[in-house]
Amino acid sequence: MHKFLAACAALVAGSFILPLALQAQETAEAASKSELRVGTFDSRVLAIAYYRSQEFQQYVDGIRARHDQAKTKGDEETAEKLASMMTEKQRHIHHQGFGTAPIPEILEKIQDDLEAVAQSAGVDVLVGKWDLVYTAPDCDFKDVSLLMADAFHPDEKTLKVLKDILETEPVSSEELDRHDH
Repeated sequence: MHKFLAACAALVAGSFILPLALQAQETAEAASKSELRVGTFDSRVLAIAYYRSQEFQQYVDGIRARHDQAKTKGDEETAEKLASMMTEKQRHIHHQGFGTAPIPEILEKIQDDLEAVAQSAGVDVLVGKWDLVYTAPDCDFKDVSLLMADAFHPDEKTLKVLKDILETEPVSSEELDRHDH
């Protein structure tokens, strides 16, 4: 009889413990899900911030100087190669700055700043907003585009341009291709 009572007690206790354990697990899962904060960025903002930066201007000035030097020396082949390269670069800039083309070479330039951006924004993850294919309705997102763009030291005029970009929809690749030709 004593074993029977012990088994009943265990059964009754289990009927209370199991639901409590499941409820605790669900609460922990919900808490961990809501604690993950995702920082999103608009790649167009970073592209324009970089392409209007002092660093990129120095790059362009260097190419322009090499082009002019080649023309002065009569080296038409080098001058043509540099001109062609810059035409292709301009097309690439348009697709990144006005469309949703990936920006890996720009992200690489600010790789060392990303942890500080995430900490400053209070987010755990940084992801391009054009890369999101699904988000649950209760996901905690924060746009960090302008924080990331700070790495390129934008002036006031550029900041205004960046804020305007955030208010507009990207241009499709097809539309950009039509303008490039």
